[in-house]
Amino acid sequence: MKNNNIKIWIGKLIIGFIAGIDAYLVERLDSAFAKRAIRNLLNPLKSITNALSDGNPRDNEQVDAIVRQYLNQEVPVFATGEITAALEKVEDPNVKKVLGTLSSPVIEMLRLVSDENPDNKEQLSNLLKEFVNDKQVQEVAVINILIPLIEARIPDGPLKAMLLSIINDVLLGDEQP
Repeated sequence: MKNNNIKIWIGKLIIGFIAGIDAYLVERLDSAFAKRAIRNLLNPLKSITNALSDGNPRDNEQVDAIVRQYLNQEVPVFATGEITAALEKVEDPNVKKVLGTLSSPVIEMLRLVSDENPDNKEQLSNLLKEFVNDKQVQEVAVINILIPLIEARIPDGPLKAMLLSIINDVLLGDEQP
């Protein structure tokens, strides 16, 4: 019983320190991004501390569930918000479209590797297949990556024209870049 009381007392002390870090140190920061990021990190620390200092002897399972939930839900939401905010500031529509498209599978990959399903190999393989087979992703790859790449890297005018013609006829069909 005495050992359990010490755990509870230490847990409350740590939670108090975390609250103090937030109230007295984080609040003093000028950067809204830093405040959001640090608070995003402090929240699971409170939950982990509670799990390790409660009377439940299944600490490993509790902490595993907290970390998975954090990585699976909170980090992707935070990252998506930050990516969206950053892309809103980008003026070049090509950059916006390409980076917005590429960020989606990265966020989903974080969710997959932190979920309850241990078969990450199959999940990640399926994620890539779905990404590559997505019609919008294919359009972005062709129109916003492949065509600008050909235009920038192929100096031979007739070769460049032939490649662009093939792309227009075979890959894009009726769609025009």
